[in-house]
Amino acid sequence: MEVQMNQNYKKNYKKSSNQNNEEKKKVTVKGSSKSYMKKPDPNVIKKKDPKSATSTEKETSRYKATKEEVDQIRERVTHTVPVKRKKKMNPKDVQILLGLFVIAAIVSWFTLGPVVTIILALGILLIIGIAALLKKFGKKGKRRTVLNVVLIVFLSFCILGALAVGGFMLYIVNTAPEFDPNALKNQQSSILYDRDGNEMTKLGAEVREDVTYDRLPQVFVDALIAIEDSRFFQHNGFDAARFLVASLKQVTGQGGGGASTLSMQVVKNTYTDATATTGIQGIIRKFTDIYLAVFKLEKNYSKEQIIEFYVNSQCFNGTVCGVEQASQMYFDKSVSDLNLAEASLLAGMFQAPSSYNPYNNPDRASERRDDVLDMMIRHGYITESEADAARMIPVSSLLSDNGAQTMKNQAFIDTVLEELEDKYNINPYNVSVEVYTTMDQAKQDGVDDIFNGTTFTWENEVVQGAAAAIDIHTGEILAIGAGRNRSGIRYLNYATQVFNQIGSTAKPIFDYAPGMEYLNWSTYTQFVDEPWSYSSGQAINNSDRKFMGQISLRTALAQSRNIPALKAFQTLNQEIGNQKIYDFVTSLGITPETTSGDTYVHEAHSLGAFNGASVLQMAGAYAAFGNGGYYNEPYSVRKVVYRDTGEVIEHESTRNQVMSDSTAFMITDCLRSAVTEGISSGANISGVNVAAKTGTSNFDAATKEHYNLPSNAVKDAWIVGYDPDIALAMWYGYEVIDSQYVSTNASAVKWRTRLYQALGNVVYDRTGKDFTAPSSVVRVGIEAGSNPAQLPSENTPADQIVYEYFKAGTEPTETSTRYVKLPTPTGLKVTYEDGKVTISWNRTATQTGNESYGSYGYRVYYNNTELGFTTDNTYSFETSEPYGTYSVVSSFENYTANQSSATSYTLEDETEENITSSLKGRSSYTCSVGSCNVTEGVTILDGTRDITSTVAAQGGITTQYIYIDSTGTQDTTKTAFDDSLAGSWVIKYIINYHGYTRTHDITIEVR
Repeated sequence: MEVQMNQNYKKNYKKSSNQNNEEKKKVTVKGSSKSYMKKPDPNVIKKKDPKSATSTEKETSRYKATKEEVDQIRERVTHTVPVKRKKKMNPKDVQILLGLFVIAAIVSWFTLGPVVTIILALGILLIIGIAALLKKFGKKGKRRTVLNVVLIVFLSFCILGALAVGGFMLYIVNTAPEFDPNALKNQQSSILYDRDGNEMTKLGAEVREDVTYDRLPQVFVDALIAIEDSRFFQHNGFDAARFLVASLKQVTGQGGGGASTLSMQVVKNTYTDATATTGIQGIIRKFTDIYLAVFKLEKNYSKEQIIEFYVNSQCFNGTVCGVEQASQMYFDKSVSDLNLAEASLLAGMFQAPSSYNPYNNPDRASERRDDVLDMMIRHGYITESEADAARMIPVSSLLSDNGAQTMKNQAFIDTVLEELEDKYNINPYNVSVEVYTTMDQAKQDGVDDIFNGTTFTWENEVVQGAAAAIDIHTGEILAIGAGRNRSGIRYLNYATQVFNQIGSTAKPIFDYAPGMEYLNWSTYTQFVDEPWSYSSGQAINNSDRKFMGQISLRTALAQSRNIPALKAFQTLNQEIGNQKIYDFVTSLGITPETTSGDTYVHEAHSLGAFNGASVLQMAGAYAAFGNGGYYNEPYSVRKVVYRDTGEVIEHESTRNQVMSDSTAFMITDCLRSAVTEGISSGANISGVNVAAKTGTSNFDAATKEHYNLPSNAVKDAWIVGYDPDIALAMWYGYEVIDSQYVSTNASAVKWRTRLYQALGNVVYDRTGKDFTAPSSVVRVGIEAGSNPAQLPSENTPADQIVYEYFKAGTEPTETSTRYVKLPTPTGLKVTYEDGKVTISWNRTATQTGNESYGSYGYRVYYNNTELGFTTDNTYSFETSEPYGTYSVVSSFENYTANQSSATSYTLEDETEENITSSLKGRSSYTCSVGSCNVTEGVTILDGTRDITSTVAAQGGITTQYIYIDSTGTQDTTKTAFDDSLAGSWVIKYIINYHGYTRTHDITIEVR
């Protein structure tokens, strides 16, 4: 072994030696002050001083030491350099600490939950890791300084966080409502009031029979725990793992539901504000629920008692509350007798009793039951085969008829309950509130009487209907017709929950109003009703399979023409873009049929062929046309007051202007025409100025064939209308497709008319109030058929002037020339030579007109009979009877309304005339009343040539009829002989032609 000691080692060695009494000892000679070092061991070789050594000596200063020398040096180093060694932990201490850690973890796992336990464990590991890190970096050094800063900042944040959490929890404890045990069992009823403040009904004065835990079948408890709170019997009222997962989902936008345990739900339904679901209020309410559930409810009641509170407080259908009464209603049996299929169905309803009501929504209830069965399998309560057997049982076969409970104003109450749950997250059966509604009692009574058949005879017992009446200025719902034969409270609401294709009632919304709003269309804007197709090439027809040619927007809407509607939609699509159509429609509360993540509105929407809208939505949309263009979302709840705290929630109106008042009024005026002179006359209500549109939807060919439906079968029949104050929408149709019960075109029109008029008579107020045109529109007389619109000229016939509305500033200023008379030709000459007549005149300045008018030219007449049209200024023809009156007018080839006055010329025979005349029959007759056979007329000859027609054409024959009654009174105003009048008659023929004059008389005695 080679040993070398450098200078540093020597220094350390000396230092160590001075401090080690074992290695270096002073020797003191008695009587002397000198101290001597211990004599060195002769076995240790003394090295020469490197400074005095020669180079050769330096080279040889390293040498191989003997084993004994190495051992001596090693012994010296070992004893002169002290080394601190880490003290090893006793294995028994390690085992004790690990045991304590495991015990603490187990206790934490079952008391605080696995998530909290894991967090605590991670915290401990973090502390241990930090300690190890600090030790590794030592006490000095730059890295240690940086680490200290980081740790200080980190710990500061931890302290601040701990203080914030502590302060927040202190706030929760101090502001939590008082835990009143009586509130778990006693609940004040909720009260609903109409718009005048009169009490409508009380909710929560319910039929209830509380059950104890031992009466609940195990299968129901298993189903409830599996779907609502799978760890209910393990946690202390708060499931940290479940809460953390739900929170993470909420943060990541995947939904945050499912965090509340059964205990927390009992607290929420009894003590805290269930409406606080978002923002800081939602967080405060959630932690208040946790506090009360863990430290109040769970500390004072057993798990079984908490389940009793939960199942006995839930209201299912109207005034029916508690699981026992619900079981009696749905299954006609006690809850203790429920089987797996029934228990899973009932347990699934707790989350949303209205949404999963098996009477209203059997499909959704069935899906929810299947979810419950899946969770029961997952948690080991049942097997797959047991679940399959339960799934095989249809929901409808489980239900009894006990759900058929109704009460006064039930349709409106159901609408209010929907709104309370959807908008305010309030269940008035679980929370005591006073609800001030918008219902008009008189109108609701009238609607109820119609739907229950008291004042209206329905087509049959199967047909359905729905209606909604709202205040167009506020959106307040005044009355609801939720359907017929509704078996029970919270039954399917046909006015709010059923969506049907809206047919032609879509045309004002999708086609014409956007054109008025964005393209300045007027009520006169022209469309051509002609053969047409969708952009895909599929042909489209009008309902009558005919075409009207060029028509105005007013006519197209009033007559509900399909082709102009599609053309309007296609024009919008091209000129303003599909997105604006979507925006306009959705601003009126209508949701088009679009694919997920897309807003493209397909062309079938132009005719209402999409997934549809509810009756209430249609009333709200049309109301905007009647109030100047403002959309008010329909609502039934004005105000909610919590009875226990006095807290008030007011309805917050959202009155959005979605179109100009000019657009709204022009659509309204067209819809007035639809009622007064169009095909929507079924909406006409005596004494009410109603603007309305009808609509129908049809079955496709495949459906007709499958169900053996008639070719004219109709699926949905609509009328949506409004007066200046109230909008009333109505739907009529069948819930199920059945060849025995189906509407046809004729029956749909007949019954929707009867139903709407019956509803209108009880809903509209008959004030006689009419719609008022805003200053943003002008009413202008337009010459009919002009395109673009033109003002009438002074010569336009009165029956060719129509009055239409335009947005102010867009009205036409150009005057039509259609009826301005063309200039009259001059210099007319007629010659006859060699059997040919030649007519000539001076050419007038060429006039221009509409392309459809054709060429400009002249029409030639002979004795008022048109000979032909020419663009030249001469006209010739051959004839043997040339003599008579010739006329020429300026005119267009295909249009004569504005032709000029005639210029005329009479061609006379210049040869000697030999004119004679005679009666065609006898000169006198005697006959009985009603049986006279008199030959009238004269014959005029020029020599042997009959010129009677020529003379007549030139006005050369005048006929007079003179009647003398039995008193001798003459009547010269007669224009024809009448043998029903007894007395004397004289018929005079006065001839005056080319100087020839003669009078012929016929006398008749009628006895």
